[in-house]
Amino acid sequence: MYASITARTTLRAPSHLREPDMTTWEYLTTPLLIHNTAAILNNWGKQGWELVQVVTGPEGGLVAYFKRPTGGGAANAGLGAAETAARQFEGQQ
Repeated sequence: MYASITARTTLRAPSHLREPDMTTWEYLTTPLLIHNTAAILNNWGKQGWELVQVVTGPEGGLVAYFKRPTGGGAANAGLGAAETAARQFEGQQ
């Protein structure tokens, strides 16, 4: 009768030598109305979006680019906010 013994050891580097987990991001673009800039930016900021850049859009208006870590906020929360911003942009509020 033979016995088999298996030992498994996992070696890990000390925590100060490990690479941090890589953050993944989701992105959003939205029109930015000049007369309502602060309200639009604050609305997105409350939902966890960070402003990355504002550029002139293809039709002359301003476009804001945002990012946030994936998993931030409720699932698909950005979709409803994007719809609200689009209605505001079109003057439907």
